[in-house]
Amino acid sequence: ELTVFADLEYLPLENKGAFKCDNDEINTLWDICAYTMLLNSREAFFDGIKRDRWVWSGDAYQSYFVNYYLANDRDIVKRSIRMLRGGDPITKHINTICDYTFYWIISIWEYYFHTADKDFITDIYPDMLDIWKFIEGRLDKDGMYERKPDDWVFIDWSTFDSNGPMCAEQMLLARANECMAKCAELNGDLEMSARCKKQFDFLKGAINERYWCDEKGAFIDDYKSGKKNVTRHANIF
Repeated sequence: ELTVFADLEYLPLENKGAFKCDNDEINTLWDICAYTMLLNSREAFFDGIKRDRWVWSGDAYQSYFVNYYLANDRDIVKRSIRMLRGGDPITKHINTICDYTFYWIISIWEYYFHTADKDFITDIYPDMLDIWKFIEGRLDKDGMYERKPDDWVFIDWSTFDSNGPMCAEQMLLARANECMAKCAELNGDLEMSARCKKQFDFLKGAINERYWCDEKGAFIDDYKSGKKNVTRHANIF
């Protein structure tokens, strides 16, 4: 006699959002996407439950948005953010990817924007300051990001002109400054908030001045190389 058994491990999230239209194909796509989201929701938002099975900051960042409108589970967002922060000392960018560190900062403010959970912002703020110190230690004299030898500049597998400070990275850094300023203000750290607001204003001006190309009608990747190469990511950002 052969006895067969199996264990099913899952996170019992309940979808609070729903969608249905008069197109059966679109309805099927919705169901597949919602089920895939559930499969990848575990201790944190994993990237590829059958492949990576790991938390990647850029992928989790997108999952947060889906979650706010689908399951609206706060705890999994907080767990993902904490797992991505990792331990001390901080020696590399999150997932070794500079843009993923910026996404981490941005995601914390956007968590508050969707939930008004100030307690979490207060609790995570010291970790934000440590990450921010690491970020600032890798900027140039103007406070712009330029890739270091051991940094992985990802920007979603894009092939772009990356010899100097890249436009897409400056846009993410500007948004990170904006979000850091708001989180600092929530925590009564007005000096930090003012610093980040000032740097956001500088970056906004520098991006428009240095990267916008009238000839191309778009933002270019790198203003130093002279190539005037255009990729979609900076222009989407």
